[in-house]
Amino acid sequence: MIAIQTILLRWSKETRGEPYASPRSRHPKAYALPVPQELRPRGGEPAPERTESGGILLHRLAFRQTTEGFLPLQNEALRLSMPETGRPVDERLLAGVLTDLRGDRLRVRLRYVPEFGKPVRTNGRSELLEQTAFELSAGEYGRVTINGRHAWEDGHVYELRTINIAFGDEIQIPADLFERKEPDKRREWLESLW
Repeated sequence: MIAIQTILLRWSKETRGEPYASPRSRHPKAYALPVPQELRPRGGEPAPERTESGGILLHRLAFRQTTEGFLPLQNEALRLSMPETGRPVDERLLAGVLTDLRGDRLRVRLRYVPEFGKPVRTNGRSELLEQTAFELSAGEYGRVTINGRHAWEDGHVYELRTINIAFGDEIQIPADLFERKEPDKRREWLESLW
């Protein structure tokens, strides 16, 4: 089983500096995973078994910071089938994160996609950046942090994406795993957003 939790935190120029930056830096980097009864299969398909090789639990959360605080925008949990080796999780649901299950290890790669915002991440040769973030053994979890800036009609919008990824069987991935301990592996794609 693979459990992936994405937390998108979005803010505008109005809430960019203090006194709003401090609460943003304290915003949770992890939440409890939903229990199986709360999950819905994608597209009416039968839900895969929650086993080491049986599927993916995708938990997506999004918040917008305003001058009044944090407003929830999304809290969705889906069960997905495991993608083929070297193929990404459904790009419409989780862009830029590729998982390769190789025996008893899970390799997690990042590929820059426009959804991550500016600045564009490249490999120095004008090619979009793609690199291994980390490898996980059963029972481990890793955290990826990516920030970006988007230009919209009403001004700049800034984003911080936190992606928690766990690998193991159902017993190794309890609902509170991401909250109760620090990640075993980390990768940060953080840039100055001016």
